[in-house]
Amino acid sequence: MIKKIAASAKRALGVFRAEGSGGRLIPVDRKQDEMLIVDAGDAVDGELVEVE
Repeated sequence: MIKKIAASAKRALGVFRAEGSGGRLIPVDRKQDEMLIVDAGDAVDGELVEVE
């Protein structure tokens, strides 16, 4: 049995690319736009992350 999980507009999954103290999120879903991340927290360049 396969159940579709409802999409959340408030979250995104992607690869983090560090730039200075923040960075960019390159989404795994090509339909989503690239996002600017102001606070990178403990994310490392190239890491798969989920953001809200």
